[in-house]
Amino acid sequence: MAAFDMSDPQAIVSPGGVGFDINCGVRLIRTNLHLKDVLPVKEQLTQALFDHIPVGVGSKGVIPMNAEALEEALEMGMDWSLRQGASFIICIYIPEFLLRSGYVWADDKEHCEEYGRMLQADPSKVSSRAKKRGLPQLGTLGAGNHYAEVQVVEEIYDRHAATKMGIDHKNQVVVMIHCGSRGLGHQVSVRHF
Repeated sequence: MAAFDMSDPQAIVSPGGVGFDINCGVRLIRTNLHLKDVLPVKEQLTQALFDHIPVGVGSKGVIPMNAEALEEALEMGMDWSLRQGASFIICIYIPEFLLRSGYVWADDKEHCEEYGRMLQADPSKVSSRAKKRGLPQLGTLGAGNHYAEVQVVEEIYDRHAATKMGIDHKNQVVVMIHCGSRGLGHQVSVRHF
């Protein structure tokens, strides 16, 4: 718990109160899968998650990334993911190979704050140390209390709210992820707070 005197112009900001890596939080991703779809392949699914999601301190991302691409990702947000792999040509449609890459789908933007892109984003405000820390980490889960977990909807308590989130039946499979911006966001916090 923390208490601050808001009438004091020297009042402090404590990012540690909510986590020290920017955008750290929990997200729920709905799927079109049902429990009966997943049970027969539960062991294979578990192994695939362990095999394909880099986790832990020092883990490296599976998304091809260089300094220029990181600058573009910081500026463009989800739009970078949508065009990734298309020789950075702005496309009117999403090519099939991008959909198969699984980075992002076009309609995902509808469910993200600011449609997945802050129009005033300025990567030059991010220190080179933060970028260096973040460069190998894009697409990793992290360490500590960060996780990815396959879950099953057992009960729907508020049908209206659940429907708005695309959760429409018991035994629907969802994925809960707790992660953030890892070393990049931590370094930005260290520098500015």
